[in-house]
Amino acid sequence: MQTNLDEKIKIDIEEHLKKELIFRIGIVHSVSGREIKVEVFKNKNHPYLIYNGKITKNVATGSYIKIKKGLTTIIGKIVGEDINEDTYFNDRYNKQETKIRRFLNVSLLGHYEKERFYQGIKELPLIDNECYALEEQDFTKLHNFFAEGDLTIGLGKLSEDPTHTIKAGINKLFASHIGIFGNTGSGKSNTLTRIYTELFETAGSLSNFKNNSRFIFIDFNGEYTRTKVLSTEKKVFHLNTRKKLENINEDEKYTIEAGVLEDAEILSVLLHATEKTQKPFLASVLDSHFLKDSNNYTQSVKNT
Repeated sequence: MQTNLDEKIKIDIEEHLKKELIFRIGIVHSVSGREIKVEVFKNKNHPYLIYNGKITKNVATGSYIKIKKGLTTIIGKIVGEDINEDTYFNDRYNKQETKIRRFLNVSLLGHYEKERFYQGIKELPLIDNECYALEEQDFTKLHNFFAEGDLTIGLGKLSEDPTHTIKAGINKLFASHIGIFGNTGSGKSNTLTRIYTELFETAGSLSNFKNNSRFIFIDFNGEYTRTKVLSTEKKVFHLNTRKKLENINEDEKYTIEAGVLEDAEILSVLLHATEKTQKPFLASVLDSHFLKDSNNYTQSVKNT
């Protein structure tokens, strides 16, 4: 048993050292606030790294870099690079290409804490701290927005590396407000459709989701009414405010409880109430005794 354990430890150490050797690409050369300069090892000036038969992109402008400072792991983004010639180069014993020194200009973004990525810098790196290209699991931590055990949906692919899927936790994403911004024709509607389609495909079969969730889409352009868009289980209401009430079919009506309209926030939106004056007035009216019980209110006025 002990022999097997020792063998496993030996294999783990060898694997760790091999990984360190491949992904270590340079050292910190200078530090100036959140901007640092990294000197790349001369044997790491290649576009790709190969580890366990998989090809990984090497560091370049626009990619990310990992800096180890003791037990702290700092993440930065490469914003530029430059080169200069080695002053003390001896061409008798070295190749010509090795006299070039390559430097990366890096802007610090955040750090890893308990296996999660957090934006913001707790501490700055030191000169000669070792720098590494990101592994696949590092990309996952950096670009995925969910806690361990969360149900997730895929939002898309990383433009810089299409092999990596960007994921987000359902609870955090849909429990708050979502804003999608862009120019006309940039794909805002397609993005919204993709997000909710992923949600319904991922969680639609879960009993808790079915029993406790309700989604209402107000679609002015009829983009989501087709059968296979968003979900095949949706119900479409064709609302029309130009018809008289008696001429509207039941499937053209969407019923809401009266209590919904007695909410100051809802009425403020529907009536375009101003924040400073009209909205407080609506709130006070809705809270009045007359609306709550008009009969008793009238009687109490008479008695006074």
